[in-house]
Amino acid sequence: MIRFLSKGKKNKKVCLNETFPWLNSIEKNKLEQKKEKFSSRLKDFKKSDNYVKTDSWKDLLIEFKAGLLEAGYPKYAADLELELLAELFNPDTINSIFSNPSNSFYKSIENDVFVDEQKFSVNYRFMRSPKGLVFIVGSSNTILPVILAIMLSYLCGNITVVQLSNLHQKIIPNFFNRLPHFKKNCIYFTNLNQGVDNDRDQLTDLISTVDWDIINVWGGEEANDFYYSTSRNNKYRPKVLTMEPLTGVTLIQAKYLKENRGVLAKDLAEAITIMGQQLCSSPTEGYIIGDIEEPLRREFFLELIKQIEENYQFHNTAEANAIKLDRALTKANDSGSRVYTSQKYGSLISIINSDDQSFFIKTDLDINLSIHNRNNFLELININSFENAYETVSQISDKVTHDQIKKIQTILVFGDKDFWTEAINLAKVVGAYRVIDLNYVLKRHPFEPLDGIHLIEEFTYPIAILD
Repeated sequence: MIRFLSKGKKNKKVCLNETFPWLNSIEKNKLEQKKEKFSSRLKDFKKSDNYVKTDSWKDLLIEFKAGLLEAGYPKYAADLELELLAELFNPDTINSIFSNPSNSFYKSIENDVFVDEQKFSVNYRFMRSPKGLVFIVGSSNTILPVILAIMLSYLCGNITVVQLSNLHQKIIPNFFNRLPHFKKNCIYFTNLNQGVDNDRDQLTDLISTVDWDIINVWGGEEANDFYYSTSRNNKYRPKVLTMEPLTGVTLIQAKYLKENRGVLAKDLAEAITIMGQQLCSSPTEGYIIGDIEEPLRREFFLELIKQIEENYQFHNTAEANAIKLDRALTKANDSGSRVYTSQKYGSLISIINSDDQSFFIKTDLDINLSIHNRNNFLELININSFENAYETVSQISDKVTHDQIKKIQTILVFGDKDFWTEAINLAKVVGAYRVIDLNYVLKRHPFEPLDGIHLIEEFTYPIAILD
């Protein structure tokens, strides 16, 4: 299963299972895991409910937070991550994921207990089996998605290998090593840097030779391209699941803005500032649907700036990005868009208000003001009706600001019930995955698929039993 590879200028032979000794026992561990019942793993996991109430858990979180801060996380971001982390270990959360009516596991839950085998007719029974070997590639920012993916792969009965970013190479392995209800021979970690020749060679060999069943990538376009192209050389043909680069937008009903200006400004400011506007659910563009008087609109934008100032967290910004931002704001103002900046923080807090379509679409700009290189920034576009919104919203990936963004993940809605109905219809047209209120910009409901994918479905397969 493991071949030798030649790498480096000295043409030195290196064997992967010398670098990663767990490869020698991975097949044996996989068979042992597959023999165990799902119900046993879920029952064992419920012990976590007791563990999170202990001093050991509190000490682990203190250590985890220290690791996050050492890795460069802002304190407020670390606090948010840890606040949500405990929810992942709540048995009610896990039960909700496995008993979700929108995936095939829910029929196996009887009286809150997982039944490994289900009978659906006289001669047809059904059970689910682990896929086997899962390789997860963690993202370089938030820790929660990769931790959730690890947990679900484990609970589904797989052997899981995780490729971590440099930021997480110590934090996440230490976390799982300390958890008493996870078997240590079922989860392994690597930290291979694609930018280093020797590491890249090892990573290429690891992906192209091991009998992976699933490769689950949480990363940007470069990572997706690498794992797709490399996995094509693997004779076992693993399935590649990519959680592609996505973004969020907000839809605001003009009527709602008129009636709730102050509350709306506060809520939208919170959505913009959560995690530095770098989540896939963070609104990076917005649309005000319907007619509204200019003075009221101006008052709203000034109030929005003020509220963002209240939540403001400083982010280190490269001088080149600051220059690009100032150039963009100048050109936006010259083109007829209205520009609002903070009196306190200057252009570090910026709102552009454009009519009909994005300023970045209708202006020839060679300014790579990527959403990944800016914070506390939003362009709000005035659109007179939902009918005219479809094309404008669909254009979001056409702009240099959203280069490599594949589509919209999240639509944050501010409006009445009828407006929500229209927003849901728009989501279907543009292919968005979520329509939410403010509570779910950072959080996920346990029933939700992740960007259209139920991971527990992908980490398992059905066995039909006919007799």
